[in-house]
Amino acid sequence: MDSRQLECFIALAEELNFRRAADRCLLTQPSMSQQLVRLEEQLEAKLVHRTKRKVQLTRAGQVFLAEARKIHDDMKQAKRLVQMTERGEMGHITVGATVPAIYIVLASIIGKFRELLPGVGIVVQEMDMLKQEEELRSHRIDVGSVHPPLDDKSLQCETIAQLAFDVVIHRENPLAERASLTMKDLENEPLVIFSRKLSPKLYDKMIELCQESGFTPKNIIEAAPAQAIIAHVASGLGVGFIASDLQKFNHPQVVYRELSKAKPYLTLGIAYNDRELSPVIRIFRDIAVEMGKTLK
Repeated sequence: MDSRQLECFIALAEELNFRRAADRCLLTQPSMSQQLVRLEEQLEAKLVHRTKRKVQLTRAGQVFLAEARKIHDDMKQAKRLVQMTERGEMGHITVGATVPAIYIVLASIIGKFRELLPGVGIVVQEMDMLKQEEELRSHRIDVGSVHPPLDDKSLQCETIAQLAFDVVIHRENPLAERASLTMKDLENEPLVIFSRKLSPKLYDKMIELCQESGFTPKNIIEAAPAQAIIAHVASGLGVGFIASDLQKFNHPQVVYRELSKAKPYLTLGIAYNDRELSPVIRIFRDIAVEMGKTLK
């Protein structure tokens, strides 16, 4: 039994005339008759009683008509849903992200994604970089926000933005009186840096910048997420580094200052498993890459 046979039977049941039913289905009358015969053979029942004057449904035909309509509608709906899924218009996607990535980049990408594909469910889970790679490998998330290049070559990554970092300082620190700072100005300050365990590339980048400025930090405090770094600085424990766009996290005890020379930048990308690239994930990736062009 296929959708064409059901369509022909329904048309005949409604028209009770082979010629009109055949015209409605864009078939010849012999072809229409063949469709009905095949359907009756499969059901092992006579559905239509036909004479020279009229066509009538048998009792079996009357019973089957309601079921045929339901099955035919279900088949059309299933086809529509499958086609929408194949085009990326239905489904769901789970995105792993750090707090900076959510606030700086992903919020606008997700907004655009929802605008274009309102039928797709999207869940954002906050997690550190290493956890995201683990979750991508185990297929528990579909997309992650990472700092390329990735160590795991089984994952694909597309660069979407360069994140700039500023210094966050306690407002009573003498350095707060300056309009801008250099890395060298921080030589004697305890540094509050993103935890290396959770974000090794960011941690190593900050240490590298210190060394390029002629010193190795003597006192390092590791913290995460960004709010924890701000809280440490607000408590007078040191100076920290925060993505420039996160200055919206206002705190009455801290101020933000730009680095005038070696301003820290870190690449942000989206990662995904190339072997699991569904239409939904592909569309999310393409939106992220396109919007990333305005962020670089």
